[in-house]
Amino acid sequence: MEEIEKKEVVSLKEAVVYRIRELMKINNIRSVHKLAHISEVRQSTLNEILKGRSSHPNILTISKVAHGCDITLQEFFDHPIFSRVEGMPNLQSKKQVIKKSEETSPSLFDELESEQELEKHI
Repeated sequence: MEEIEKKEVVSLKEAVVYRIRELMKINNIRSVHKLAHISEVRQSTLNEILKGRSSHPNILTISKVAHGCDITLQEFFDHPIFSRVEGMPNLQSKKQVIKKSEETSPSLFDELESEQELEKHI
């Protein structure tokens, strides 16, 4: 896991493996067998994912793992590791741009109000 933390860019496969291993650590899940049991995913499937042999893990499988660890699928992917996935848009940066834009741009209501004030003086 330390190797991934040092990398600037990671593959989606690496990010998913990292996140599953992190959740196992957080939830004190010490074996793939236990994770398979609580997430209702075949142990062989989890082994393939965790060993990096599954290049595109199924979203349903990831969802089951997330729910087995008492988090939502959104919470699974809402982790900084996914902002470093190669070829993926950096959603955090886009959220900041949108927020900044909302803070500095007048609202449509403000613009309409200004136009009405201008018309009164013409």
